[in-house]
Parts: sequence; C-alpha cells; structure tokens
Amino acid sequence: MSKLLKFYKKDSEQALRDEMYAINKNAYLAQEMQGKVTGDIEVTPEEVRTFFNDIPKDERPTFGTELKLAEIVIIPEVTEEAKQAVIDKLKGFKVDIEENGSSFTTKVLFYTEDAASEPDGGKNTLNRKTAKNGERSSEMLRSQCKKVKFLNLLKLILDTILFT
Repeated sequence: MSKLLKFYKKDSEQALRDEMYAINKNAYLAQEMQGKVTGDIEVTPEEVRTFFNDIPKDERPTFGTELKLAEIVIIPEVTEEAKQAVIDKLKGFKVDIEENGSSFTTKVLFYTEDAASEPDGGKNTLNRKTAKNGERSSEMLRSQCKKVKFLNLLKLILDTILFT
C-alpha cells in the first residue's frame, strides 16, 4: 500500500480512496448522462454520408488507404522420435486387437476425439456389392474391415498428435 500511496503522491490511504471514489463517480455520471443524451438517437448510413460530404474537402480528416494485417502461425515440427512413438503405439494397438482379442470399439472410445466415431465404435461400412460371393468374400470383407478400422485409428491418433 505504501508503494501505491507513493506512486499517487498521497499522504494517507483515505485520501487515495476519496480521490478514486470521485474519479469513478464522475466517470459513472458521465456515462449515464451520455446514455440519456444518445439513447434514443438513431443514425442511418445515409445521414452519416450526408454529414461527411457536408464537410469541406480541405477540412475532412484523412484516412490511410492501406491496411496491413499480419498473422503469426507456428507449425510445430514433428520429430522422428514422436513419429516413431506414434507408430509404436499404433502397432501395439494392432497387436492387441488382432492377437490378444482386444475390442476395437473400446480402443476407439478411449482414444478418439472424433465425436462421429464414438456412437458406432469406429465402425465403417463397406460396399458389399463390389465383393465377390462366397466364403472368400466374407473373409475378405472381415480383413478389409480390420484394415480400414486400423487406418481410421491411425489417422485419429496422428491428427491428435500433429494438430493439438
């Protein structure tokens, strides 16, 4: 508090409080008065244009015709270690699903950030009309389904790591 008093060049805390109160009270009253004066006024663009054009050309304010905008974009570079860590994690998922009988749906629910994948557990539908008939086609569809699910999981994890 002593630094504050010294900064505002006041002798006591009460003197500082009184001055701050007066400043805030005046600002509030000015805001209220401005609201009463301008509250019911409606100005159309045409009125603004007319007002501006009524000002003599040599007295008009000048505005710059050029506007510069800038955006700082930082794209993080993914290290080889991070890429390898993702690949290792995905291979672990694949082994866990194919060899240990883990549920792909559970993996999707735990690791996806895609809200559309959650309700159906990452299930993708395949066009069965393009597949051949018989046992071979059902086996092919099962293997394709596993590959598509794995690729979707891979994409989700890579998107999560690269873009978050």
